[in-house]
Amino acid sequence: MFIQILTDDLRPLQQYESYEGPVILLQDAVYVAKEIKVSYPGFNVYMLESEFLASGIKTSDYYNIIQPEQWVELCANLHPVLTIQ
Repeated sequence: MFIQILTDDLRPLQQYESYEGPVILLQDAVYVAKEIKVSYPGFNVYMLESEFLASGIKTSDYYNIIQPEQWVELCANLHPVLTIQ
């Protein structure tokens, strides 16, 4: 499974608190990267480079910066893909 998170509201994530796997932060979710990683330590957190650059946030240990091609590869290889908006 692969989770895409598009919201800064962490409440929908509560049902996945035991999930240990990759998630990608998109749109508003990039602004809560630290909170997501602290609250859900099993998540392997990714962020698109373009989202990172557009957000103006600083580099940290809470996420891995990836290119669009890597995102597509994650979506293609990990099923199902769940999007939380």
